[in-house]
Amino acid sequence: MSDLLNNSALLSDLANWYAKSARDLPWRELENQHDPYRVLVSEIMLQQTTVATVKVRYKEFLQRFPTTKVLSDASVDDVLAQWEGLGYYRRARNLQAAAREIEEKHGGVFPRDFEKVLSLPGVGRYTAGAICSLAFEQAVPVLDVNVARVLSRIFVVEEDTKSTFAQQRLWELAAQLVEESAENNIAPSICNSALIELGALICTKRIPLCSQCPVQKHCGAFAKNLQHQLPRTPLKKESVSRHDICLFITQTENNHTKVLLHRCGENENANKSGKKSGNWWHGMWQLPRATVAENQSAEDAARLLLQGELGIDGEIKERLKTLRHTVTHHKITLDCFDVQLKRNDDSYQKDNTPKSTFSWHTFEEIETLALPSVMRKLLDNLLATQKDGGLLELMQ
Repeated sequence: MSDLLNNSALLSDLANWYAKSARDLPWRELENQHDPYRVLVSEIMLQQTTVATVKVRYKEFLQRFPTTKVLSDASVDDVLAQWEGLGYYRRARNLQAAAREIEEKHGGVFPRDFEKVLSLPGVGRYTAGAICSLAFEQAVPVLDVNVARVLSRIFVVEEDTKSTFAQQRLWELAAQLVEESAENNIAPSICNSALIELGALICTKRIPLCSQCPVQKHCGAFAKNLQHQLPRTPLKKESVSRHDICLFITQTENNHTKVLLHRCGENENANKSGKKSGNWWHGMWQLPRATVAENQSAEDAARLLLQGELGIDGEIKERLKTLRHTVTHHKITLDCFDVQLKRNDDSYQKDNTPKSTFSWHTFEEIETLALPSVMRKLLDNLLATQKDGGLLELMQ
């Protein structure tokens, strides 16, 4: 079991394992691993998104935005479009805000001071620690769920990992290890990366692979047969079911079919329960959408949105498609209805487009807009059917 005051053997075993077993990931390539901007991009992307997805999108994003200057100068629409499919789009806006702050307040030079890194938009203690240790080889700790799990088991931290006491204890342990690694000629980037990798590959949540663990002999939980009980975590939030509807409204203008889309605002409230779901997709485009109230049918909700909120003279036709998706702990059923306009002429667009956040777009324009993933899937289906000669019956 590891000695809290001397972890030299633990760190040596961990570093040797990492040198042999680390995954080949794009953000660990030589041109990326010590570039603070590229570390920032990878860390922001990896929040709430799988490694498999980020592996593909990381290089694509950097090809489009190779520097903080390019990202700072880009339009938010372009940034959100490049972020499409990664989810949690506030991260993309924060990333661009951080790039702009670096350009405007730091002269385009990424700050090295931990407190200045921590002050960047969207950067918390873990991300600041990752940037300073991975890019600048500073002996500062990182603590994500993987590292918390590893440290809870090695040092037998039995309190709820989300509690104030456990968080303080785990940060102290992470700091001690990275500081001691520097004293033992192990780079802080290696120490922190190895802890993260151990949690991701070996010291896993449900079934830790103790027989393959390079630090098994240092692990207090293994010695006490507590590896399956630790870490102790709070109960997950119960999932919330939600029923949404959206409207597929088209019109023809100069022989071009256009679709009515809505740009989500930051504080709009599409959910009658009080949840500000607009925050999920702030700045992105989707079909006009609303949440079905309790004791309300989907058809009635669609009519209320069309004729009440939008003030459009039209008729709700058939249900075109039903999709199911998840956002945070919300399990959402989304019904899409076809709408037939009572009038369809060139004046409709300029006379009857409701509110400034709604506008008409051609199929070609939609392909370039930033859309939530579920809306992209839905519109790709609907637009493909339109191009094939009109809306046919779509399978539920």
